[in-house]
Amino acid sequence: MFLRERVDYSLGLLVVSGLLFLVPLFDMWQDVAVGGKAVLSTVLENSVFLSLALVLIGLSVWLLRNDWEEQYVQLVGQWSMAGTAVVALIYGWVLGFQLVVQNDVKPYIIAADGVVIGALVLFVAGVYHARSRMESAARAVERDRVAALFENTSDAVVAITFEDDSAVVTETNASFEMIFTPDDDPLVGRPVIGVLRKLMAPATEDRTESAGIEQLDEVIGDPTVQVELRVGVRSDTRDFIVSYVPVGEPSGGESGASGFLIFTDITAQKQRKRQFERLGEGTEDLLDARSVDDVLDVAQRITLNLFDDAVVGIWTYDRETNGYHPQQPMVANGGDRITELPTLSTSETTMASRESDPDVASDGDPTPAFDGDGVHAALETRGYPVSTTLVRRLTDQSYLVTARETGTVSTTERHLLDLLVANTRAVVQRVDREDQLADRNDQLEFINSLLRHDIQNSMTIIKARGKALVDATDGQAADYARTVVNQSDDVSSLIDRFRALLTVLTDELDCKAIALGPLIKERVRVARSTYPDATIRLSVPDGVSVRADEMLETVLANLIRNAIEHNDTDSPTVEISVTDHERVVSLEVADDGPGIPDDETEVVFRRGNRGLKEADIGSGFGLFFVDELVDGYSGSVTITDNDPRGAVFEVKLPKTDSDAGDPGS
Repeated sequence: MFLRERVDYSLGLLVVSGLLFLVPLFDMWQDVAVGGKAVLSTVLENSVFLSLALVLIGLSVWLLRNDWEEQYVQLVGQWSMAGTAVVALIYGWVLGFQLVVQNDVKPYIIAADGVVIGALVLFVAGVYHARSRMESAARAVERDRVAALFENTSDAVVAITFEDDSAVVTETNASFEMIFTPDDDPLVGRPVIGVLRKLMAPATEDRTESAGIEQLDEVIGDPTVQVELRVGVRSDTRDFIVSYVPVGEPSGGESGASGFLIFTDITAQKQRKRQFERLGEGTEDLLDARSVDDVLDVAQRITLNLFDDAVVGIWTYDRETNGYHPQQPMVANGGDRITELPTLSTSETTMASRESDPDVASDGDPTPAFDGDGVHAALETRGYPVSTTLVRRLTDQSYLVTARETGTVSTTERHLLDLLVANTRAVVQRVDREDQLADRNDQLEFINSLLRHDIQNSMTIIKARGKALVDATDGQAADYARTVVNQSDDVSSLIDRFRALLTVLTDELDCKAIALGPLIKERVRVARSTYPDATIRLSVPDGVSVRADEMLETVLANLIRNAIEHNDTDSPTVEISVTDHERVVSLEVADDGPGIPDDETEVVFRRGNRGLKEADIGSGFGLFFVDELVDGYSGSVTITDNDPRGAVFEVKLPKTDSDAGDPGS
């Protein structure tokens, strides 16, 4: 208790209460000394007034000496002084009116006024009391809610208050004590920063040092700020998001403020984020792999990065030993306890498939079924105890095994593993296709070399010997010799077209600007000499170039040959025209032959099609070659009906970049 320096209204209240106490004393003196009344009756008359005055004096002294804050003391004094003044004015008005105006004092009126004043005062006091109880009940409910949340939340929570700008612990919840395992020393009343620093486990070689403690100063007292805190807890490192929730006023770190410091564990969330990042980085390496062995090796390393404290191996079936052999066994986190994984015989791997991994075994496989339970048992038999084993098929004969000695595998980790397996299978299929394409290209290159050297050289020798026989013989023998020469030319021409087609199928075309006019005129000159009965008309503007290569001449030769050789008239007519468009050049070869039915316009470009009649000459790949080569030029070939009869083959070829103008036009 202490006497306040500032008394103001509270001291005034004491003075007023003392003056009011003098009123009944004066009345008692006047009644006894002047009026001669008995002392007892005078005391009884003023006992209520004396008692109330004494109570008011006592309350005034109590108000002066209590430890309330100054503003609340002054508030009580103000209301008391104001109430005293109002009541005095009311009674002064009533007594003055009765004495001055009516010349008659009416005690029952004065008493009734007192009763009304008392009723009003007590009514106001009752309302205030009721509101106080309602607010108290609401605060109690809120306290219960906060207490329930405080005690039952999984987050670690510290209740704090501010004393001299320092955050001091007032309470900790069960989650905080379970996570940080405080010692027996009481935490209440100690600075929260010091408490946390003491509770942090010391850093070791295999555990990250606690970080972010000093950043808590930015959070405490400011609900708009959050920081990430890495904490060494026992034998583990955990990550938390720390936030501050104020309670009541004032806030911002002022003395008397209070709030909660909440530690939300984000260790699992950050672990999942790191695993997804590792999977993404590993997938890039997976896509760069160029052989199945490289793909499997990368998949194994990615799995090691996804699973901590795990044994990861890939078992591949070996027909000679009829067992599964591990390839490059690895242990997560750089462990060296397991230096060699076991080779599993079929007796260890032909058990029933586990229901959790339905793709482990496949009915009808030429290899024995591979089962995770067998791996599990084999590892334990060889001294490698594990609690969880995951088996996933990577190829027809390879299986990925992930074994963990302690802990379980989360649903997220299973999904990540399944995603990795799906990516690995896709890359393996791509690598297999690339290998098949490479083998096919090698075979085609061999055929091309065979046609270019061996067969073509042999045909050159046959043609030379045929010409010699033509000169050396006559009659029927000479006719036979000429047939040999002509057939040699046909076979050589066919070989040239085969070689051109192989080039289209195996090599990337080296396109450049090809002047269309000279090329067409040269092919027309050759065709007129080859087919003297045919009429070939030409309409080609000067200065037109397309994006192609030298084999475009073979395309034109095939179209002219097709128009003439498949014509059913004695004197075929072929019209060749070129139209220069903005971005493409249209080359049309029109004939007056039998035409092509609508349902045949697509099949004529298929490989091996020999035309509309079995008797038609041709190798069956001329138009197929045209379609493939034009497609390689990024062009197109279409067939329409000619008028009045025949067919029109239209080839659209792209112009060179300089001739095509703005690509966006």
